[in-house]
Amino acid sequence: MRNSAKGIAALLIVHTQLVASFPADGDRLPTAPRSIRLVFSEPVEAALSTIVVVSARDSLEVPVRADSSDARVLVGDPPPLAPAAYRIDWRVVSADGHPVEGSYRFQVLSPAGAAEPAPTLDRPDPPAGPHAAAGHAHTGPNRAAGVSAGLRGLALFSLLALAGWLLQLVALGGEPPRGAQHAALLLALAAAVLLAAHFGAWLWHVTPSGRTPDVAAALRTIPGRVEAVRTGLALACVAAIAFARRPGIALALAVAAVLVSGATGHAAGIAPRWSIPAKALHLIAVGAWLGGVAWLALAALGSASFRESAARVSGFALGAVLIVGLTGVAQAALFLPGPDALLSSAYGRLVLAKAAGLVGLVAFGAYNRGRLLPALAAGADPGALRGSTRRELALMLVVSLVAGVLAYVPPPA
Repeated sequence: MRNSAKGIAALLIVHTQLVASFPADGDRLPTAPRSIRLVFSEPVEAALSTIVVVSARDSLEVPVRADSSDARVLVGDPPPLAPAAYRIDWRVVSADGHPVEGSYRFQVLSPAGAAEPAPTLDRPDPPAGPHAAAGHAHTGPNRAAGVSAGLRGLALFSLLALAGWLLQLVALGGEPPRGAQHAALLLALAAAVLLAAHFGAWLWHVTPSGRTPDVAAALRTIPGRVEAVRTGLALACVAAIAFARRPGIALALAVAAVLVSGATGHAAGIAPRWSIPAKALHLIAVGAWLGGVAWLALAALGSASFRESAARVSGFALGAVLIVGLTGVAQAALFLPGPDALLSSAYGRLVLAKAAGLVGLVAFGAYNRGRLLPALAAGADPGALRGSTRRELALMLVVSLVAGVLAYVPPPA
């Protein structure tokens, strides 16, 4: 097996990259290979991966399996190959749930040792583009990825709002807004529907063009099981609120779904020992913050409980901001090779956009805490504070959509 310098350089561009193979790119083999071994920079999911051997005469998709000793290795078992020029077309789904594909060429020599003529194979190599990389690997962005990114942002916003709302309702006391249980049910339904829709869009995203998604194969992968589990937890929240009428159980289920969400996206593929806990803590803090803001946005104006809720939300929002900021910086440090990547990569620029949104949210919090809360204590109209919290909610939704897109953009790491 021969390492490829081109493949290693491509680590700076895509989610997962082929770093070594047998046969290697450009090999001229005296005998046909009994197996094809592809080594990637991150663990890959064999159940959703394919290897196709292409010659001038035909193409054959070969059976693939994982290497039991290394999750980064994909093994293909081709039939005996006649002397000819071949191209390997591979497509893998990495641990972070994103598909990457590429190709390379090799030859099997005739028994006399002479190379067969290298015909022009029908399919051209993947074209260069914003997601192309050395070694003919690319992420193949498509419409399904855009839909999936949008649904991911909306689903995460709904799920975090649900967890934070239930936290307010169950654990933090105070007079609940009118229709608080109904609002919890609507948030649970929105989270369940959007998570299920994202799961479906993700299946189309990871399925090769022209094929029907294989749900059974997806459920044999870690990303597929994570998507299914958190969708199931959201559905269980709906049942706990609508039928059992147990908001405490619903809170536990919602928090579990948020924690499971920490194991999705780039955190699952890049330094997961550190990035998954950091992301989970990040999401929990965002949910608590979001739930408190939503509570104020819907609470009854003019009551003593509104003023008490405003003071309480302002207090724990400050702690949530600190946790969100620290865990966000930690994740950026894990996913980016250096500060210059914030400007030189699409992923880094999206991180800056998300950070700008956080600064805007902090500004809302500072304005509410420094001006509107003292005015409220002095008997001012509480409508100004509720209007501010509603605008804060709108900005939180925008930041969630940016985060959804961020999960589908490869970090330069």
